[in-house]
Amino acid sequence: MQRQPALVKTLFHIYDGADRPLVYTNLYTVLAAGRFGPRELRLHILGKRTLPAGKIRRTLDRAWNAAVEDAEAHGRKLFNGKLFSLQQVGLHGRRLDLLLGETDYRELVGTNYALPGRSEPHGEMPLADGLAVSGVVTTADGYVLLGRRSDRVHADRGKLHVCGGHPDPDALVVPEEILTYRNLLFTAMRHELREEFRLSADDVSDMVCLGLIRHGDTRKPELIFEITVRCTREEVRKLYQEAVDRDEHCELLFVPSAGDGLRGCLEKQYQDFTVPGLAATLLYGMARGFWTLLG
Repeated sequence: MQRQPALVKTLFHIYDGADRPLVYTNLYTVLAAGRFGPRELRLHILGKRTLPAGKIRRTLDRAWNAAVEDAEAHGRKLFNGKLFSLQQVGLHGRRLDLLLGETDYRELVGTNYALPGRSEPHGEMPLADGLAVSGVVTTADGYVLLGRRSDRVHADRGKLHVCGGHPDPDALVVPEEILTYRNLLFTAMRHELREEFRLSADDVSDMVCLGLIRHGDTRKPELIFEITVRCTREEVRKLYQEAVDRDEHCELLFVPSAGDGLRGCLEKQYQDFTVPGLAATLLYGMARGFWTLLG
């Protein structure tokens, strides 16, 4: 029997298993995995939480003011938009239930983004846990779309990422969406496709949620999607030139979606990926049977 390498201190490793590659990473935690359509992803939405004044408020102010000063000095995009806050997760068979409150980007910067390097979260400081969405896009001619984040963004500059962003509660929680049973987070993922790459709802042939992960350092939650579009990579590249948020990426990469292509990319460049981008790519590969995830 082949001896497996020690995994305790390894951040990322791929090695050959009996029938398919095995992948280990401790860069994130999987909170739920599966294939969840719009009706299997249930949302329960609360109002905005109230943070106590005093020390916590001053801590948030300092973190946000420092982030704003840095963004202004370097010409980066930063604004305090509303976000969904992940409060609770429930996995019931094939159904994923999310209890969502409301927070904002300022609270996210002052709590989750202030965590790296700390062994534990702030004592009495409740984490914002602003929920983001990330989607692996596969083109009609069989390529996975990656973008290298530009210097204009607030976090993970220079890193490879999939399509993603933060759902805006004000833009999504409207009576028409609820009455027609359209899933708000699927709507948010379609919005990101349109803003970043000018891919419309008609360009999407399939979309499914693959699960939910939590970043190992920031503990920030991310909902992962798999998206198939009707456009080829060249058509995507052309549409991207007219996208509203094209400045979020400084480069587009197209990796063959077959297992060997993605495996080679990950083995050579996994350190270049954002953590949610890596998680999305790994869950995508697991869903397609390219590898098995350990841990």
